[in-house]
Amino acid sequence: MKLIVTEIVYAKMEEIKSYIAEDSYKNAVKVIDEILKCFENINLFPNSGNFLCNKIKKYTELRYKIVYSFAILYRVTDEEVVITNILHLKRDFNLIDFN
Repeated sequence: MKLIVTEIVYAKMEEIKSYIAEDSYKNAVKVIDEILKCFENINLFPNSGNFLCNKIKKYTELRYKIVYSFAILYRVTDEEVVITNILHLKRDFNLIDFN
């Protein structure tokens, strides 16, 4: 299966790394490494993530996996897995338009 990571995700990873690195560069690298491992895991087992519609009050076909305090959002099709976003778990997901 083909793995696609959107530009939004790369930008969010840079933000996450920069923010955490203000306190600890070592921890920033650790978090990013875990996020990248999660991408690999999602690609190998795309249906293993929970459906986002089980967490929010809106229908969406997005799935998610948790890495530390972040939700990795992704969509699965017949031919590819698209990582669409990374959100902090403190965000109110019901206020976000996922379409």
